[in-house]
Amino acid sequence: MTLNPVKQALEALPTLKKRLFGVIMVGVIASTGIVAWGTVKLFEKELSPVVQKKVEMIAEQLGRDLSLAREFNIRLKDIPNIGSYINQISGRYPEIRAIVVAVDGVGILEEVKVNQSEYDFVKNLSAKGEDLKIYVKTDRDFTQSKMESIVFDILILLFVGIILSIEITLTLVAFSITNPLKHFQTILEKYKQRNFSLVLRHRGQDAIAYCCKQINLLIDSLPQDISTSKNNLKVLSTLKLDRTKNFRQRAVTDVRIPLFIFVFADELQKSFMPVFVKETGTSIDFLPMDVLLGLPIMVFMGMIALFTPLAGRWADRFGSKRVYLFALAPAFMGHILCAFANDVIWIAAGRAVTGFGYAMIVICCQGYIAGIVDPRARTQGMAAFVGILMSASMAGTAIGGILVERIGYQSVFLLSGCLVLIAGVIANSFFVSQDVEEKADGLKSQTKFMGILLNTKFLVTILMSAIPAKIILTGFIYFIIPLYLFSLGSSSAETGRVMMIYPVLVIALGPITAWVADHVGGTLKILVFGCFLSGVGLVIFHENQTLYAVVLMIILMGVAHAFMKAPQIAFIMEIAETEMPHQGRTAILGLLRTLERVGSVIGPLLAGALVASVGFSNAILVIGCLVSGSALVLLGYFLKNNVSNNKAITP
Repeated sequence: MTLNPVKQALEALPTLKKRLFGVIMVGVIASTGIVAWGTVKLFEKELSPVVQKKVEMIAEQLGRDLSLAREFNIRLKDIPNIGSYINQISGRYPEIRAIVVAVDGVGILEEVKVNQSEYDFVKNLSAKGEDLKIYVKTDRDFTQSKMESIVFDILILLFVGIILSIEITLTLVAFSITNPLKHFQTILEKYKQRNFSLVLRHRGQDAIAYCCKQINLLIDSLPQDISTSKNNLKVLSTLKLDRTKNFRQRAVTDVRIPLFIFVFADELQKSFMPVFVKETGTSIDFLPMDVLLGLPIMVFMGMIALFTPLAGRWADRFGSKRVYLFALAPAFMGHILCAFANDVIWIAAGRAVTGFGYAMIVICCQGYIAGIVDPRARTQGMAAFVGILMSASMAGTAIGGILVERIGYQSVFLLSGCLVLIAGVIANSFFVSQDVEEKADGLKSQTKFMGILLNTKFLVTILMSAIPAKIILTGFIYFIIPLYLFSLGSSSAETGRVMMIYPVLVIALGPITAWVADHVGGTLKILVFGCFLSGVGLVIFHENQTLYAVVLMIILMGVAHAFMKAPQIAFIMEIAETEMPHQGRTAILGLLRTLERVGSVIGPLLAGALVASVGFSNAILVIGCLVSGSALVLLGYFLKNNVSNNKAITP
């Protein structure tokens, strides 16, 4: 029985994937480009008439008000606050730059002759020998900005479409080709060793399914084909023919789509949550509003911090699939609560319930992946996990900002709930329920974390790297950025696009940093560099109160965190190597997530207090100094303690 054809097929897979990706990308880009071009053309054609019609309606309304005054023989100049009234109408509509009311060609306010050619619309109200006209000048920048906005939205949709295509293609290739071939190879190797107890069942009508079916028929017929002579009975006794186990191995692709959809659903609210809280209002009057704005983020992160270690234990005990499916219920209910909330307290309650489900789903998926990858490639395995999270975060944040301007807050939360249910249906089909037995040896009734908490290297790394990274993430990006950009006049869609820069950079640079950590060494150096750089970016640009300064801060922070994400997990696993057999891999990862979530809780609280006391700019400065300072403390500790190994810094 030869394995060469299977090996050759597996070796040819990378080339097949590249070609498949190329075809899909060309199709996605071409189709989206055609739709985008048609949308822009339609928008250009329809926008100007819509603006013109709206201007006419505004002028008609103003004309009716002025005509009413004329009926009572009231001179327009004698109407109290007539100038404020006209300016209020002009300022209420972004399509209008100026409105001038003129009598006999002279403005009633400025008392200068009006040049009609400078205005786009004229409403004639002349009567009784009086030449009364309303001149309206439209804001041409409004049309341009709308065009730019629609183009950016289309580009975002194109980008998200590419991400979804990649995720779906990776999953389909893995389930249809890569995994079946690997399973087929493993089964053949078992059969070569005379172990026929495993049965490979591959659904479908392809060549792999046909081969599996024929081999299964052949193995099932062995007892009848072998004669009952004494020698053949000896041969038969050496064969394992108790074919009771269906063979299926776990793979990273099992969790890719369910995790992506779930995180995508939760990330839809990220670009507008503080603004949503501000507009919803509250009956609470004993806490500053700036603190209450961060309350939903705080309770969400707090629930994740509280239940992550328990979720790790539950995943080890009951299996990732069961924990994932159970966690869907609170996640779904949380989105529904937010959809119908009319007070900050109800929003916070919804986010708390969602956080409970989020903690279980993310940690069981992380443990699922960690149990699959080889320890020598642990960083790359965690990079795949981080990549899924960042892809979903990037797509969800950007799409959420676009959707909320078109369908409203409530509809976005209801959509999130529906996506959570879809993720559950897919997870029920994809997950393999066999990780309970594999992790049972690692538990052995060890329910306390004291062993790992006595590891000072672990604690210092958490306190000076993981927690500060979460403080700047939740405090600056999740809390300050939406409110800060809102104060600068940016829309939710613009905020989503700006916030999307962070996960884009983490995804783009993550594999590079993982490769550097695995092949070059210096995981601790990367952590220190990333932590320090993320804070420095805030310090440098905190005084520039512009959209471009915010973009630069997020770029530096994204680059910095790209150097921290996967190497941080790998470094934690290295310095906790002695505790891992007793505590369990998933439990240690759960403890890491729990402790770093302390920073996620502190971030919005600290940011809200700083914004309330010193304003946005100084709050950004303080957070940047704290994070960069923690990086220096981390470096000083490991230098002082002379930490030297092939993955850490040498003095």
